Amino acid sequence: MKIPITKALVRKTSKILFLFLFFSSSCSISLTKDDYLNEYELFVLEIKQNWKSYSNNDWNRMEVKNEKFFNDDYKKFAGVLKPNELIRVYRFNFVYKFYKGDITIKALLAGEYNKVFKGITLELNEIIRELKLAMNDFENEKNSVIIEKLLE
Repeated sequence: MKIPITKALVRKTSKILFLFLFFSSSCSISLTKDDYLNEYELFVLEIKQNWKSYSNNDWNRMEVKNEKFFNDDYKKFAGVLKPNELIRVYRFNFVYKFYKGDITIKALLAGEYNKVFKGITLELNEIIRELKLAMNDFENEKNSVIIEKLLE
């Protein structure tokens, strides 16, 4: 038995296909790097605004969320995070831990968290070193152009 293809059938089929694709794609939307950074930042802002009112149960839920951001999601994007984005992730985790009470001023002053910042500091030093090298290259290029013009 052959089913006649009509415009109405095509429209209905198209609508069903569209709805299927829409719902199936909305269920499998993956987190992008920018989404990850934005959501982690919003999470930290929420912590900063509400930390005083959190119960132990609230902190337990927040701890699960932070672990997901700082460990699970971080692993997905570690290879594509720029140095400034990496610093943001570490800052978000640090701020969370600070508001939770896991980090104290006394411990900071005693240097207990220096390991955490050592990697960031090394990365920043490398960035500064690269900038200095680039500036030297630009200066050398500028000088050689000046010398060539003088020798013409």
